[in-house]
Amino acid sequence: MKLLFIILQVAIGLFAQNPDFSASNLSGYYPQDTLVSEAPAGYKPFYISHIARHGSRFLVNGKNFKVIDQLNEFAQAGKLTEEGLAMMQDLRTLHAMSEGHYGELTPLGEREHREICSRMVRHYPEVFQDENRRHIDAYSTNSGRVIKSMESFLEEFDELTSGIRVEKNITKKGCDPKVNQEVRGYHVSKEDKELGKKNGKHFSATRRKLQKGHNFKEFAAKIFVYPDSIETKKINEIARMSQYCFRTAIMVEMTAMDPLRRYFTPDELYNLWLSADFSWAKYLQYPGMKHFTYPYGKGIIDCMVEDAEEAVGKRSHTAATLRFSHDTYLMPLMAAFPFEGLYLECEDSQIPEVFQDWRYVCPACNVQMIFFRNKKNKVLVKFLVNEKETLLHGLAPDTGCFYEWNRVKKFLKG
Repeated sequence: MKLLFIILQVAIGLFAQNPDFSASNLSGYYPQDTLVSEAPAGYKPFYISHIARHGSRFLVNGKNFKVIDQLNEFAQAGKLTEEGLAMMQDLRTLHAMSEGHYGELTPLGEREHREICSRMVRHYPEVFQDENRRHIDAYSTNSGRVIKSMESFLEEFDELTSGIRVEKNITKKGCDPKVNQEVRGYHVSKEDKELGKKNGKHFSATRRKLQKGHNFKEFAAKIFVYPDSIETKKINEIARMSQYCFRTAIMVEMTAMDPLRRYFTPDELYNLWLSADFSWAKYLQYPGMKHFTYPYGKGIIDCMVEDAEEAVGKRSHTAATLRFSHDTYLMPLMAAFPFEGLYLECEDSQIPEVFQDWRYVCPACNVQMIFFRNKKNKVLVKFLVNEKETLLHGLAPDTGCFYEWNRVKKFLKG
């Protein structure tokens, strides 16, 4: 009981400060943009491997906007309060903005990738000034929002650099795994799959336990004239669908924080957020969950390592390899490395305390490997997760946040 109270207090504080966090993988991108650690003496950056999710997007479809029709029925019966009528109008405004744009990248999504590119060039200018490395490979899935994310990144790159040739590849499932984020022959045993199902059930049971007692009474009192006359299931459904629509508003540059603050308490946002957080936790390094992590995460790591091995060669002309993808690939990839903070060594009930999905699978989330070399041809690498220097769980760095590349390769093979 004490643990649940602590977790709830943390959630209340976070969601009261910024309700956008409750949007899970649809929350805003908050780049760390920290001070870049100085490389060890004699080392200079020469190659970057970058993979990112597409930026902020509109809703994939409009099914959750059906809540407007449900609210309208209550309005016709005189059962909506002034707040309820206001919320229905806010949802209609968002619906009008989204109609005809489902699944598309928003202007904010374009800007997110341009700014990521700008920081990359600013932090590691030597990579793009090497006269012997004037080539970049850029890969995108065939999703329109992913392609547009790549284009936005490269448009900014073209404005900031000169004389570098970019080769763009737009791929689809079933093609060469080198250019697409494909499964790389990693097969998970039947026993591990069964264990995964068992742990998935445990996750769901724990999530329901954490949600128990966190109802939507305050939400119902704000929205409905006679809240006690409405069945709990219907109130929960309207709360869930409304919050889902509002959380996307962040990405179309409406002020989503005000509606979320206005209609939902931090406790209610915590309740809604738990379902998403546990759904993403299944991708992490956790006993019995590797059937999610290995096929996607390990497969992409293979691609990145092969690219890096080619680029490390002194005769290589490649300055960077850029990949643009989806959150369902980025999350397994982050876990497969595995990065600190994404290796779960806790009870199921502690997952919300240890892992908050918005810190990792937000729009434009990304992983970068920055490679450095000295005159003796020794190669170091550091890792960035959403532009923040990050360590590998289970492997101590050689110095600061820097790893000897051969050690990393051996570690990843394990």
